Amino acid sequence: MTEVLHFPYKPRIGLMCFGAVFFLAGGVLMAHKAATTNRGLVINHLVELSVGGARIFYGVFAGVSALFVLTCLFALAAGLFSRQSVELSDSDLSVPKNLFSPDPIILPISAIREVRLQTASRQRRLSIRHAGGVLYISETLLPSRSSFEALQAAILERLRRFNYVRSQNWR
Repeated sequence: MTEVLHFPYKPRIGLMCFGAVFFLAGGVLMAHKAATTNRGLVINHLVELSVGGARIFYGVFAGVSALFVLTCLFALAAGLFSRQSVELSDSDLSVPKNLFSPDPIILPISAIREVRLQTASRQRRLSIRHAGGVLYISETLLPSRSSFEALQAAILERLRRFNYVRSQNWR
């Protein structure tokens, strides 16, 4: 019997604080530009906006930045107060449904049809296809890169041990 692996699965607090401050600064700058601009705006020598158009343009960016700040604050709250985790036993994999759901998805190892490591813009996630759909485990929601690699290796080891895996793509 192999040990049960248990990793917290929530946003990283420092990253969410940085994101909130970054988008707050950008939003304040764009709101100030929207309120004080007295010139039009030319974008890439292709689009020319009047003074009113430039104010709307800056205002939209300020609004989008505010939405990102709210998103970062919600994720920060999840990072501070969430007790979500990923657990891997010999027979099951348990992963939260989403960032705010208290109920995990409990997936029998025998139900896994395919596991892929996906990388996009240096962000990695495991894509686990099973009879009920696809489950994703994001590296950024685990405590560290080494936690992600340990979980990935343990899943692969259990799949190999029980010959459940049908195809793999480990890049």
